[in-house]
Amino acid sequence: MFPGYLAAPVNPECSSLDNIISHIQAPPGGTIQCHRNDSCTGITCSGTALAGAEFHTSASLQHCSSPVSMSVNVVVPSLEVNYQQTVRHNDMYEIPGLSGDVPVLGTQEHIQGYLQVKLEKKDQNTLSIGVKLLGGTEIFGMMVYPLEYDVIPEQDVSVPSCTPVLPTPVPVHPATRPPHPPRTTVHPKPPTRGTVKPKPAVTTAAPDETTTTTQALPTTPAHALPPVDPSLQCKSIDQMANNVTSLMPTLATIMCNRNADCTGVTCSAQTKSDIPVKFAMDVTLHGCTDPVSMDVTINSEEVGLDHTQTVTQNGTYQIEDLKVPIAGFSLPAVYQVNMARVNNGMDVKLVLGLSNGPVQYSFFQLGEQTIIMPPCPSDPGTASRKHTADKHNTMVIVGAVVGSVLGLVMLVVLGLLIRRWRKPSLSVYGDMQVLMSASNEDFEPLTV
Repeated sequence: MFPGYLAAPVNPECSSLDNIISHIQAPPGGTIQCHRNDSCTGITCSGTALAGAEFHTSASLQHCSSPVSMSVNVVVPSLEVNYQQTVRHNDMYEIPGLSGDVPVLGTQEHIQGYLQVKLEKKDQNTLSIGVKLLGGTEIFGMMVYPLEYDVIPEQDVSVPSCTPVLPTPVPVHPATRPPHPPRTTVHPKPPTRGTVKPKPAVTTAAPDETTTTTQALPTTPAHALPPVDPSLQCKSIDQMANNVTSLMPTLATIMCNRNADCTGVTCSAQTKSDIPVKFAMDVTLHGCTDPVSMDVTINSEEVGLDHTQTVTQNGTYQIEDLKVPIAGFSLPAVYQVNMARVNNGMDVKLVLGLSNGPVQYSFFQLGEQTIIMPPCPSDPGTASRKHTADKHNTMVIVGAVVGSVLGLVMLVVLGLLIRRWRKPSLSVYGDMQVLMSASNEDFEPLTV
């Protein structure tokens, strides 16, 4: 830099794109190269994945369109996939060609790939955005989506203001004024004084000689909550136990009952495989602790599993030493917890499944309801749920575009894996040997 000269201004959108592109990793067993367009409004990627199959993807966000939309494009010549779609808020799109039978625990499960987006403009400079890839299957005539991948976690982000389109001015000719009407003289009327009516006489009755003593009723503090019938807590625990959902009933079954003191449930699960494996799970809720907490115990004699943990924060927790083979990979078993104290009890949701970073494969879901509980001794009567939103100082379009491209790359890889995974079923006995010997060093708990 020479003294007296100013550095050329750098476009922040372009520099941010270049920085993020430099950190994009190639899919497993493949390669990838990405570049931005000249206007720095989008990214295009090309590469190979699994046996040299070529793919091309691109994505761009139109946050100034009405409604807000996103354009995506995926081309995989070897799979005859040429997908191009403009997606909008809360819509779900089936990805043609992205389907097949995936081996899980020695059983073939038919999975169809879907794309779901959230694009909602909250105000002029705030956009709520989220992109998910879902793997769906039909169970008893209903669609469930046990496989989930968060491409862009749902969040509120800042966007630049859109340039308003000014209307074309139309010449205005002066209008002809109508003639003035003739003037008339108006004589004001004298004010009219209203008539005042006399007030009726008020007669006060003589007081009764009998004296009545009134006893003051006890008052309830304004902040106190109404009493809760203890039996309601048992009923809500029963409801949670009865509504436990097996998202993949062809793979495993589960049954739950409430415990003796109505503070949680006891569940038993069993895999449907050549050699069935039984699991037991106990969940105990603590709605009056600060913060609220949950005791989770999962054990199995067949695989020597004995896991116990007290959970105090929402997030995804790994079951140590337990990995499950799925589609040729050994994925760690996890459970995802969402809980919060509310006025009349505790909101609870627990999902048991597999996870590898942002990818979630769900087997069982427990809760997603409010467990009615009596007020705590120092309960202020206010909900303790906290919502936070990540704020980014860089251009939001950059993050949305790059996240979409990475998600589309994952779609391509998943489609290629589905084609490759068509093989005879494996016995669960052989799979369980992998469970206990697999290492969990590569897994980091995912906070949600």
